Formats: sequence, structure tokens, C-alpha cells
Amino acid sequence: AVLGAALFPLCAGASLNPAMVMGQYVQHTWGVDAGLPDGGVKALAETGDGYLWIGTEGGLARFDGTRFTVFDIHATGLQSNKITALQVDKEQRLWIGTRDGGLGSYSRGKFESYREKMTASAQSILALYEDAKGSLWIGTDGGGLFRYKNGAFENFRNGADAGSRSIFSISGDRGGNLWLATLSGISRFSEGTWTSAASSRDLGGQEAREVYVDRHGTVWVGTISAGVYRRSADGWEHFTKRNGLSGDAIASIYEDAGGTIWVGVFGAGLNRFTDGRFTSSSEKDGYFGKVLSLLEDRQGTLWAGGSSELISFRGGPFVPFGQREGLINDTALSLYEDSKGAIWIGSDRGLTRQKEGKLTYLTKEQGLSGESVFSFSEDAQGDIWVGMNHGLTRLHEGHIRTFSEEDGQPGRAVLCTYRDKQGTLWAG
Repeated sequence: AVLGAALFPLCAGASLNPAMVMGQYVQHTWGVDAGLPDGGVKALAETGDGYLWIGTEGGLARFDGTRFTVFDIHATGLQSNKITALQVDKEQRLWIGTRDGGLGSYSRGKFESYREKMTASAQSILALYEDAKGSLWIGTDGGGLFRYKNGAFENFRNGADAGSRSIFSISGDRGGNLWLATLSGISRFSEGTWTSAASSRDLGGQEAREVYVDRHGTVWVGTISAGVYRRSADGWEHFTKRNGLSGDAIASIYEDAGGTIWVGVFGAGLNRFTDGRFTSSSEKDGYFGKVLSLLEDRQGTLWAGGSSELISFRGGPFVPFGQREGLINDTALSLYEDSKGAIWIGSDRGLTRQKEGKLTYLTKEQGLSGESVFSFSEDAQGDIWVGMNHGLTRLHEGHIRTFSEEDGQPGRAVLCTYRDKQGTLWAG
């Protein structure tokens, strides 16, 4: 059995604990067989009623935690089933960006299409963002940047830069500036003025496909094949597979409520940035595919949109701790905490001692009389007594001594040990 321990209580709404190994999160996956529309999950949003909305290449879906309700062009009046972007505004209206079908919205049970109100070159929506003043900003593929405010659309083009007509991602800082990932690189847009913040040449010669401004005002950029860039006072800091990323083709960047930065990679799973470094998921963690979109809901669950699946990551009351976290193997036969706070874990291949995050091991190769460790007890001198399949073993200041039938022990295997109030050690 895999060892599990209730390490801490979880409060509703708490973000994922960044101290946990990725594989320790509770994961669930839903695919086409569960009702999810076919195609990549390009966008995620949560409305105030608690529904999760999923934008896929096969249509729009609403998820209540149990089942999916699919809304296609026949049921909604939207002009395309290829959903590319979702945004919930302050009035709880869901804005829906599509490829070749323009912009739509959903509010109070009704869908509305805005296709006729935008130019012909702006019918493929790539990004949606609502600023602090309630304006909706729309990034298009070929039509540039649009703003929807007070029922009217306004187009902002950077005449000097043809690359800014395709806007892949939009984010905003506390100063009211918009940061845009375009074909030309990263642009800053403020009060109608465009400023180049980084060209494609500054980003390893690669296109910027994702931009995200975190709570501290730090700008994060994901490129098509050159990893992640982070803007600091000294310029752009660069992160690639050499710095812990699972891949260099970045699909999504997101910050959760706890301040952890999450990065989704094409075909290489989920990455997390904490304490100045990236750690990544692996195939052992249960998911290592594309992560095209990310969202944290109000309960603290992190949702990831894959190539044909929806994945949730959340904390649980039990945290698995096994071979992946450093134990000798996944079999836990015994547990014990000594007077110094060290945790002793017995298995069928020896024992592991854990204290303050450091793991040490004792096996047959290090002098144990056998492999299966059934019990632990501590005496008044601080020695640890270990019940094993080949006798009773005492650990004293790094020295190992095993007692057997020759020492008067009745029987070979010791399955249990106990020290009573008088200090007598009992072995069974």
C-alpha cells in the first residue's frame, strides 16, 4: 500500500500547496467519453453561479462538476463552434471568442452574436481581457486590438507595426497598461499609445504567444519554442528546459490566488514556479500532455485544458508519500515517531528515517539482519528497537546490533514491540 498521511487540514478556497510534489495533488480527468466536446480545450472560465465553462475546437460546454452541457451553433446562434477565448466580466456576462465566427456573449440564459458589429478582418478572436474600468479588450487575428465600452466597439491599430494586427494574448498591470503578445513581440499599450517592450529578436527569435502580468506587476512571456521570459529591472530573464521547464513550447501562463505561477507546455505537461525555480509534472504524476489553458476556481481547484481532456488538480485531506517522494518503496509496514521528532517508516526492503525533510535509509546492505520492518520502539537512552523478520535489532548512535534465538529470543520474526511505563521492552 502507498503510505498516506493527513498532514494538514485544507480550508475551502485554498490554493494548491506549493510545498507538495505535483503527483501528490488529487487529479481527475474528463474526456470525450464523459461528454466533453472533441478538440483541444483552448479556454476556461468560471461564472458567478459556479459553472465552469470550457471552450473547445468542437464547441462550448458548461460543466457542473458531474456532467457537461454542450452549446453548439445550432443551439446558441454563435457563428462558429471553434471557441478560442472566454472572459467573465464584472456583470457576470460570459464573453466568447471564436475562430472565424467573431465575438459572442452569454448572459441570463441568452446568447448574443456581435459578428456584424466588428470588421471582416476581426472575425477570429484570439484573446479577451477585462480591465479595472470594465472595458473589454479583444485581440484578433488580423484585425488588431478592439475595445468594447458602453455598447460600442473601437479599433486600435499600430500603424507602424503590421505584426500588431495579430494579438495572441492580453494582460494588464495596476497602472492601467495593457501588455500584448503579438507577431512582432511584446507591446505595451497605454491611453492609445503603442510601445515595443520586447521584439521577437529579444525573445530568442521566437513568437510570443502568451503574456501574463502577476500581482507584483512582473510580466511573464511564453514563446512558441524558446521557453519563458520574465521582465525584471535588469531586463528579460530567460527560463528553458535547462532551468527546470518540461518543455520550451509554451501554451499558457497563470497565477493562482496563492501567488504560484503555473505554466502549461505543448506536449509536456504542467510546470510550477515557486521559490525562484520551476518544477514540472511527469508521466508518473498522471498527466504529461498538452496544457492549453489554465484556471483556478473559487474553491482552489486548478483546472487544465488538454488536447482532448479536462484535468483538475486539488488538494485533499490525505497526502500520498511513497517512492516518488523518496521512500525505499511504496510498501509501508510500520510507522513511528521518536522523541526527537524523527519519523521512522518500515517497509519490506528496509527502513526510512525522515526528519526536517531529510531522508536516510537502512537496508540489509547497511547491516540490517533482514528486509521486512514490522515495528519500532524507543528506550530511555534514545535507542531505537526494530522488530524485523530476522530478529530484534537495536540502533544505537549509528551502530546496529541484532538479537536472535541465540540471545534467548523466542522465535525468529519480531512482529511488534512495546515499551511499558517501567521501561521494560516487550517483543512479540
